[in-house]
Amino acid sequence: MFFCVDNKIRVWDIETILDAENIHDNEKKKPLSVLTSHVGAVLCVRFCHGKGNKIVSGADDMSVLIWEKDE
Repeated sequence: MFFCVDNKIRVWDIETILDAENIHDNEKKKPLSVLTSHVGAVLCVRFCHGKGNKIVSGADDMSVLIWEKDE
């Protein structure tokens, strides 16, 4: 397992990663979105229950951010 500790949150399409045909094709394993408002290393990310359109993140910059999906 690979962890990248930086100020970015990457949202992936897990189906493209787990697809057996794409297992060695890194071109098809791109993140759907990269969220970059934290200044410090992101240490915690949680998806909100319900519609699944919000993410909460906490970082070393002592901030907690609530992200909402654009339509």
